[in-house]
Amino acid sequence: MGRKKSSVVSKPPFRPFCYYCERDFENEKVLIQHQKLKHFHCYICHRKSDTARGLVGHMLQVHKESMRKVPNAIVGRDDPEIAIHGLDGVPNHIIASKAKGTVYEEELVRKRALEYAEAVSASMIQSGNPLNPSIQSAPYGAYLPFPMPPPANLLPVPPVGMFPQINLHHLPGIVPPPPPPIPRPPTGTIPKKNTDADSKYAT
Repeated sequence: MGRKKSSVVSKPPFRPFCYYCERDFENEKVLIQHQKLKHFHCYICHRKSDTARGLVGHMLQVHKESMRKVPNAIVGRDDPEIAIHGLDGVPNHIIASKAKGTVYEEELVRKRALEYAEAVSASMIQSGNPLNPSIQSAPYGAYLPFPMPPPANLLPVPPVGMFPQINLHHLPGIVPPPPPPIPRPPTGTIPKKNTDADSKYAT
C-alpha cells in the first residue's frame, strides 16, 4: 500500500516585493539591489542611491535638476518623498494584502500586535497614568489594519501613596446612601426650655 497523501495544504512562502513596480524577489537583499538599479539610479552619472530621497538630493545638488517622480514606478507609487528601502517604509496595508494566504500572514499579525502593545505601554509610561493612557498618541494604522476604539473616560489616578476617592453614586443604577440620622438627646432627660423669666433681658 502506498502512503496516503496529506490533506493539509501548505501555504506558499512570502516573497519580498518592490513597492514601486510590484515585482517580487527571492529575498530582501535582491530586492534592495533591484531598487538601486531601477528606481534609485541617476540617469546622468549612473550613481546609485539607497532611497528615493537620496536620489532627489543628488539630482538637486550635483545636476541642479528637480526630480518629482521615482523612475520606473507605477502610477500612484512614484512619490519620491516616501522613504522606501527594501520593505522598510512600505505601508502596512500593502504588505498585509501581499502576505494574505502565505505563511507570513500569521507572523505579520503577531508582529503588528506586539508592536502595538509596546507602543501602548510606552504611551502609558510617558503619560504617568497607568489607568488612563493617551492611546490617541499611538499610531493605530502603523500596527493594525483597523483602528482601535478610543479609551473610555476612566477615573483619575491620585498621587503615589494616596487612595482614590471614588464617587460611584453618579453612575446609573447605583442608589445613593441615605442621609445620616439626626442626633437625639438620651432617653430620660428633658431639655430645659428657655423662658422669658430665665432671660437676663426680661423686664
